[in-house]
Amino acid sequence: MRTIENHTAKRRIDAVGIILSLALVGVAAGAAYAALQLGWFRSPWEMAGWLAAAMAFILVGLGVSNYRAPKNTNVYGAAKAASEAEALAAAKGIGKKAPIHTQTFRD
Repeated sequence: MRTIENHTAKRRIDAVGIILSLALVGVAAGAAYAALQLGWFRSPWEMAGWLAAAMAFILVGLGVSNYRAPKNTNVYGAAKAASEAEALAAAKGIGKKAPIHTQTFRD
């Protein structure tokens, strides 16, 4: 019974996605027709060239913005994860804190 409900929900989502996609295509076609009629471009090929250049810039921009620097996950030296008792003591403010300015780290 549950799989039938999930299947109908997926059908509704797919139908909404198709309707929204068709609406977007219609708006894009209307905008292209209006741009040609208003004389913004001399020919459909010129408009296609501008659209291709714009899409190239958008794709390059998306590729650059999605780059994430790797996180430093390697731990060297005597560093280790705190035990539960040490974490609780630190949360309560009990225990001695090492001065940060005297610590040295290997490269």
